[in-house]
Amino acid sequence: ADLSKVRVVPNPYMASSFLDFSPNERRIEFTNLPAHCTIRIYSMGGNLVNVLNHIGVNRQGWGNYTDLDRLTQGVPEKYTGFDNHSGTEAWNMRNRYGQTVASGLYFFHVTDERGKTFTGKFYVVN
Repeated sequence: ADLSKVRVVPNPYMASSFLDFSPNERRIEFTNLPAHCTIRIYSMGGNLVNVLNHIGVNRQGWGNYTDLDRLTQGVPEKYTGFDNHSGTEAWNMRNRYGQTVASGLYFFHVTDERGKTFTGKFYVVN
């Protein structure tokens, strides 16, 4: 996989998106990801905002699965419809503590199973 093709959609995120399920369920997507990778999201100040573990092609079946990246009060949530066995990982725009992220510039760092890395940026305007 060519990590230089990894993108954030939409970029910039402007208050709402066609990917949002509702005003309380906003999201962006990381696209063109390799089969196994880790996405770390940082604020402009260098603080770790969230970590997403992408395992797109080895999940069994379609639809329901437990995604340990998305926690509500420490309990994994069940999501449906995200599992398309592709190189796409959705992020609910919340930090590791469940709080909605603020407007600003964010950086993402993708590391694949070979140890190769790619760094990019995206904007959030609430």
